[in-house]
Amino acid sequence: MGALLATIGVDPANFPYMKFTLAAFITNCIFEYYVDLRQRSQLQKEKMPEVLKSLNYTEEKFLQNNAYALDKMDFSLVRSAYGLVKESALLLLFFYPLMWNQTLPILNLLGLDASYKLTQQIIYMLMESLFGTVIGIPWSLYYDFVLEQKWGFNNKTLKLFVTDLFKSFGINLLISVPLMCVILRTIEWAGPLWYVYIWAILSAFMLAMMWIYPEFIQPCFDKVEPLPEGEVREAIEKLADGLDYPLKGLYQIDGSKRSAHSNAYLYGFCNNKRIVIFDTLLKQMNTQELVAVLGHELGHWSHNHTVTQLITTEIQLFVSFFLIGFVIEDKKMYTEFGFDDKILYVGLSLAMNLFTPLAIPMKFATNAWIRSMEFQADEFAVNLNKGKDLRSGLLKLSEENKSAMDPDPLYSTLNYSHPPMIDRINAIDKLMEKRK
Repeated sequence: MGALLATIGVDPANFPYMKFTLAAFITNCIFEYYVDLRQRSQLQKEKMPEVLKSLNYTEEKFLQNNAYALDKMDFSLVRSAYGLVKESALLLLFFYPLMWNQTLPILNLLGLDASYKLTQQIIYMLMESLFGTVIGIPWSLYYDFVLEQKWGFNNKTLKLFVTDLFKSFGINLLISVPLMCVILRTIEWAGPLWYVYIWAILSAFMLAMMWIYPEFIQPCFDKVEPLPEGEVREAIEKLADGLDYPLKGLYQIDGSKRSAHSNAYLYGFCNNKRIVIFDTLLKQMNTQELVAVLGHELGHWSHNHTVTQLITTEIQLFVSFFLIGFVIEDKKMYTEFGFDDKILYVGLSLAMNLFTPLAIPMKFATNAWIRSMEFQADEFAVNLNKGKDLRSGLLKLSEENKSAMDPDPLYSTLNYSHPPMIDRINAIDKLMEKRK
């Protein structure tokens, strides 16, 4: 750590870990608040842009979508403020060291002592996870049963909400506990090059989860079944055959039992691809529109966007762990946050917080990159002669999901991984014009 800080002119012995972390949290929050307030002001405008009139968008629909987005924005503003105050208070009051101190009595109840460091860290992780889950319940209840309920999107029952909560917590533990045990043991064993091994382990884990989640985890929550024979299935299979897409499975999910929002996704490795469509999407679009939207998704496959994003994530992961290696052994970092000794699990969390100043610039850059991919995928669908159906399908998606159609430019640049709908429609129109 000393050498790294010295190269940028910072005295390593006096680096203010706590002040730096809090300053980064507050700075990011202030900037995001500024951007959110810009969007809030934009949503309060009652005049619909002229371009929407040419899309046969009604004034009533425009105002209704803005009202929904405004409700979500107010919820987000309150929750963000709460999050900043909560996290700042927990750090300044040394809540996490106090929680750590409670792990020893639990160890003793299990007939163990402080020499069982790995077990103690896992107990701390479980306590931290349980705490985060419990304090997040009121926010989730309000979002689902007040906000989403008000706008006709929530289909959950309280029983389903509770069931999902316990399932999510249990599955998270089944996955995270063994994974964290491997990570902590590997760091202890591997020496200075631990970050190479951890990067390899997490890379393999991410690849495995791309298969495990849709095959084993999603069915725990949703009913996944083959898409029935008929016009829709035949049209999708024809599209896949025409593009030599190695489609091995075509499924539908009963997402409507939770929400009226719609979705579809592709997954699978090499020559073993699958397409999954939410039942809500099947109800909202006609066959031609659905095929056009899937043509867009297949554009991502054709351009290797998923592979490119995966490689980029792998690089970011490697760099992150490499940089964490400079601070994880620095006892001063632990003591500033109230811990008496080096604790690997805690150190990983504290070190990750040091990347907070990079969060917003990375968000801008990542979203800009992904938006360029979305335009490429739209162009792919247009080149399949499906521009008109893609256009109408996207507009239906916006209407059904009550998307804000005239977002603030800075807000959309920071927060939208997909281009604003007006920009996508304009781009599709220009591409179709070129093809005439």
